[in-house]
Amino acid sequence: MGNIDNEHKLRVGISIHYINLPLQEPYFHWNLCYTDNSSWYKKPVHAARKVTGPTSGPAWKVAFRKVEFEKSGSFRGVIHLFSNLEDLESHLLEIGAAEPAPSQWTYSGVPGPSGWTCAAWILWVMEVLSGASWDMPDGVPFAQAYAQVLLGAEILEHTWRHDETFKVLSYETLEVVPGSVD
Repeated sequence: MGNIDNEHKLRVGISIHYINLPLQEPYFHWNLCYTDNSSWYKKPVHAARKVTGPTSGPAWKVAFRKVEFEKSGSFRGVIHLFSNLEDLESHLLEIGAAEPAPSQWTYSGVPGPSGWTCAAWILWVMEVLSGASWDMPDGVPFAQAYAQVLLGAEILEHTWRHDETFKVLSYETLEVVPGSVD
């Protein structure tokens, strides 16, 4: 589980961005990202995110876009969740259309995100799809997912260098994925 050796599987991960704005406490922004390439370094890589919907429709919807990590000054790396043969976009559109904005949803782990944030949305997606086609690693219980990603984000932030290729960490071990650094 969580293995990225198979070149024909969709790779799913969380891209980590370090946000440090004036007069605010720095924080990590999460993006759910995926690629059907054999490497996170080959283009295109896509990101899925929650966006506010129209006032007459759902409170939120899923948006997809291509991303170029190297063009973002805040990007620190990817935490690779798993590889999967399924189409991620169709699953996200399905739950986005079927589920209301889970303003009452709370993450079962401690610590957890506060409010309906990018981290909360990704954790909610992980929970909703955990019984579907997601191939999440068994080594990290869902109740520890938030802390695990934050620890990975800290590792990426402290080892990031602007003149180096970004790192890809395994979600399960938080070690650099072999072959992911030139």
